[in-house]
Amino acid sequence: MKTKRRMPLKNFIKRNGRMLVGGTIIAVLIIMAVFAPYIATHDPDAYDYTNRFDLPSSEHLLGTDTHGRDIFSRMVYGTRISLLLGFGVNFFAVVVGAFCGILCGYFKKVDAVLMRIMEGLHSLPTTLLAMVVASVLGPGIEKLMIALVVTALPGVCRMTRSQVLSLRQKEFIEVEKAMGASHLRIMLLHIMPSCSHYLIIRFCTGISGTILSAATLAYLSVGLDPTIPNWGATIADGQGMFLVYPHMILWPGIWMIVAVFGFIFFGEGLRERLDPRLK
Repeated sequence: MKTKRRMPLKNFIKRNGRMLVGGTIIAVLIIMAVFAPYIATHDPDAYDYTNRFDLPSSEHLLGTDTHGRDIFSRMVYGTRISLLLGFGVNFFAVVVGAFCGILCGYFKKVDAVLMRIMEGLHSLPTTLLAMVVASVLGPGIEKLMIALVVTALPGVCRMTRSQVLSLRQKEFIEVEKAMGASHLRIMLLHIMPSCSHYLIIRFCTGISGTILSAATLAYLSVGLDPTIPNWGATIADGQGMFLVYPHMILWPGIWMIVAVFGFIFFGEGLRERLDPRLK
C-alpha cells in the first residue's frame, strides 16, 4: 500500500508563500483590532499640547501629531475602523452583488434593466461616487459602509454575471432543466457553488481596495468624524508639517501600505489555489 508523500517544507513555503505572508499580516492586524486597549500605549484621543510633534521614542513609538496625540495608539485604534469597513463592505457587496449577478445572468429581462444600472454606476469614478453617496448620507461608519458597498457592487455583479452566462449553457444545467428542476434549485444548488471560489477570492482581494478607499475619504474629511481614530485622518493631520516632521506621515503611511499588501498577498495566494484556470 502506497503512502502519501508529505510535501517538503521548502516546497510548501514556495507554493503558499504569499498566503503565509499575507495571513501573518492579517492575523497581526486582527489581534491589534481586538486587543487595541491593551496594545495602545496612550489614549488615542488625549490632547497633550506640551508634547506636540514629538519624534518617535520609547514614550511615543511613532511620535505625536499636531495636537500631541500618540500616533501609534491612533493607528492601532484605526485598525478597528479599517477592518470593520473592509470586512463589512465586502461581505455585503459579495452577497448582494452575487445575488444581482446571478439574476442578471440567468434572466434576460432582469439583465436588461438591472445590468444597465450597474454599468452606469461602474462608469463613474469610484472615489467620486463614494464621495457623493457619503456626502448625501452624512457622516457615520454605517453610512460610509453603505457608500462603499454601492461602489463595490457593480464589479461583483459583473463578475458573477459573466460566470453565470458561461455556466448557463453547460450540459449539467441543461440536464437539470430537462428533469424539471426549478430556477431556484438550479441557481442555489448548481450555479452558486460553481461561482463560490470566485466570490471568496473577490472578498479577500476587495478588502485592500476598501481600506484604501476608506482612508482616502477620511483623508478628505468625508464619511467619518475626524475625531474618530482612523488611518486617513492621521495622515491628513500630518500633511501640513510633512517637510519638518516627516514621521507624522511616513510611519502611518508604511503601516497602511503593509496592511493593504497583506490582503493583496493573501488574496493572490488564495486565487492561485482556488482558481481552476491556474491549476
